[in-house]
Amino acid sequence: MFYSIKPITLSKNKNLLIYFLNSIPKGKKTFRYFENRSLNIISNHIYSCMKIISSFEDIPVAYGHLELEKDKLWLGVSVADNYVGKGFGESMMLHLIKVARKLKIKDNIYLSLDEENFKAKKLYEKLGFIYLKKIKKTIYMIKTI
Repeated sequence: MFYSIKPITLSKNKNLLIYFLNSIPKGKKTFRYFENRSLNIISNHIYSCMKIISSFEDIPVAYGHLELEKDKLWLGVSVADNYVGKGFGESMMLHLIKVARKLKIKDNIYLSLDEENFKAKKLYEKLGFIYLKKIKKTIYMIKTI
């Protein structure tokens, strides 16, 4: 099997994105980005991508994006339920941080997570994100890039 990270657009990759979102029933509890947004939001992203396993057909194992919202650069990432804990989230995060540095849009990158998502928090801290604040049950983190 071959793994790659590919930029995506809604016009070319809508079915792949829908397939991915259907593969995260557990993950939807903590990755609620599309819960109140249509898939069309991808058109507003600075960068969207998926980590793909290529064999006979492409299988998305992780999704990530960079989004400029209210003068802040936000990072979002999710891993398909069957692939959690295998390093896909970390490789996606490293890729998105690299892209953010290359784009030179902002000096900082932000993300948010549920306070009970201990595995994600541990990964984000490992990658240099620091606690910024907590509002209700959502933790906000920041990293200088």
